Amino acid sequence: MAYGVADGMKSGECNGNVQPAGWRSRDGRLWFPTTRGVVSLDPSRLRTTLPPPPVLVQDVLADGIVIDIEKSSALPPGIGRLEFRYAAPTFVSPRRVGFRFMLEGFDPNWVEAGN
Repeated sequence: MAYGVADGMKSGECNGNVQPAGWRSRDGRLWFPTTRGVVSLDPSRLRTTLPPPPVLVQDVLADGIVIDIEKSSALPPGIGRLEFRYAAPTFVSPRRVGFRFMLEGFDPNWVEAGN
């Protein structure tokens, strides 16, 4: 896993040019020099398998018209464009949340939708 400014570092650029690229202290913490100071990381406190945040559908549009999804689950025939607006709220690295989708029976693979 890569860490950067979104994780709390003052700089994402580590610098090991004239000193070691990193150290491990006796208590197991890792220390790295950066262009804006030293960064410390405690591997014993890392959580690497967080569950994905819940995806919330905010709006559904059919040919540009907002559909009230709480009242209607059927669309009339002849819809040319279907749009979903969604979010996945999280306070843990929100810039790293990515989305992908697949329309079963139409898309052969996942479509990366970015963040």
